[in-house]
Amino acid sequence: MCTLHYLCSYTQSDLGRRIITQPSGVTKIDYIKSALKKAGYTVNILSLSEGDFEHPFFIYKSLTIKIDKAETLKFISTFCRSNVLLKVLSRLWMYCQLWHYLIFKVKQDDCVLIYHSLAYVFPIKVFRFFSNRKIYFEVEELFNAVYSNGELKIEKEKKYLRNAAGYLLINDLISKLSGFSQKGVVCYGIYSKADMPKTSLGDGKIHLLYAGVIGHEDALMAVDMCRFLSHKYYMHILGYGSKDGILDLECRIEEVNRQMGFKIVSYDGCLSGNEYATFLAKCDIGICTRFLDDSMSNYTFPSKVLAYMSNGLLPVSSPLTCIKKSKVSEYVVFSEEVTPESFAKAVKSINTEYYKYDNSILTKLDQDFIFELKHLFN
Repeated sequence: MCTLHYLCSYTQSDLGRRIITQPSGVTKIDYIKSALKKAGYTVNILSLSEGDFEHPFFIYKSLTIKIDKAETLKFISTFCRSNVLLKVLSRLWMYCQLWHYLIFKVKQDDCVLIYHSLAYVFPIKVFRFFSNRKIYFEVEELFNAVYSNGELKIEKEKKYLRNAAGYLLINDLISKLSGFSQKGVVCYGIYSKADMPKTSLGDGKIHLLYAGVIGHEDALMAVDMCRFLSHKYYMHILGYGSKDGILDLECRIEEVNRQMGFKIVSYDGCLSGNEYATFLAKCDIGICTRFLDDSMSNYTFPSKVLAYMSNGLLPVSSPLTCIKKSKVSEYVVFSEEVTPESFAKAVKSINTEYYKYDNSILTKLDQDFIFELKHLFN
């Protein structure tokens, strides 16, 4: 099998490098690289993450770590981006290091898997113009669709992604919608089951969880749906966001609790790793209040749906076509509309006394995914 070069934004928390990454993206990359190794590939990860802009001046040298005989992890050199000039210089420096890696480290028979990001569009377009090496894209979302930037920009993004050697795709719809002609393998999210056994908070309540970015309408809707629930339910909000976004959330939580006359919802901070898994093990139902227009959601797949499933929570989701047309649709409860009242109605329709969630589908999805990976890169 070919050596696979995986270009992405990645980190390991114990290294202490102050670089920009997305927690959900890092989790997905961890799963993908594990599956690739199980499929028999040697994986060289190149983390293109740039320095953050919240800390005083710092410079990181490039760093290469040999994880095991099948995996090597390399971080580019980077520095803080505390002003506009440093941001521009950082981006140009990232481009130069990316080109150097592709030209001098990637052999002719190697394969390159690129975790799609708008930050990589220019350097990858330049490289593809001069090189015929095999480029594969991991498409987790079309950014211009997610941000509703209009059909012209969406089509431009699709055009950039076309004519790759193959794809890792986030759902079953995006390939046809984007006009991809080459083979693709679909991976909705993390198919591994959590090791943490289910526990109970011991208060007799049904515990709901919304986990995601704070500052979007999605999180506020999860809070607002509590207005239509009784004291037998309790909503937990987990996630990260801006200070203003978290402040708005906490104000809405205070308002809802005051209106209900008892505490029904709380913000429990941003958790990760074992803390996150332990918390999920105490909850019963996971809420996915995706607020994006359904036609735009066809270019995405809510990662929290698989996160809930892998931790034994029953997902309750917006009526999104990308989920309804997926292999996990029968394991998800859908609200009829994207409103707080409709979500509450969907939650109340679940009889948790007789319902035992079965996430065995994840084992099959994992096995099928690894098998398909063996035939994707050739």
